[in-house]
Amino acid sequence: MIIRTLVGALALVLLTSSIATAQDTASDAIESVSASVEPAQARPGELVTVKFTIKLKNGWHTYPTMQVDENARTMVNKLTFPKTGSLVFVGAIKDPANAEVKAEPILEIEKLLIYHGTVTWERKAIVAPNAAAGAAEAKIAARLTVCTDDKCVPVPVAAPAKLTIAGTPVEVAPEYRAEVEKALAAPSR
Repeated sequence: MIIRTLVGALALVLLTSSIATAQDTASDAIESVSASVEPAQARPGELVTVKFTIKLKNGWHTYPTMQVDENARTMVNKLTFPKTGSLVFVGAIKDPANAEVKAEPILEIEKLLIYHGTVTWERKAIVAPNAAAGAAEAKIAARLTVCTDDKCVPVPVAAPAKLTIAGTPVEVAPEYRAEVEKALAAPSR
């Protein structure tokens, strides 16, 4: 009984210290996380751009949401956008254009895309045609992988993208109408 208790206590200490180390490393890697909506004031039905930005500290890098090299397909980040709320997200995530391309011959990767410094992903959204006037926000979450030359750390982060909804509703652009109607008809709305 005593041995079982000691083993359990040791496992808890090891688990706690490894989690703390990962958390410490994550805070060492990322200087800031933010999200924004452009324009910051929009009418129901209007197209906006949501930006999710991280600022990495020196010596750290991260990845896009999609790699071009099949052998690098696991070296990606995942951004999650709300399925309900004042914004209806449309289209695909746009990775930043300023990727550094490097080869990792040991991993048989010819083109590994990485980012340093300030990294901003974008996604289009339509202000829900039925959105109420006033302040609104959409919480953007991400599961990032941030790395140095020696190690990688999984980092969950999130930030609210805030906007003000005001004005007379406008018609949803034809190219997004079907996506918006489908999202608004979903049972979770």
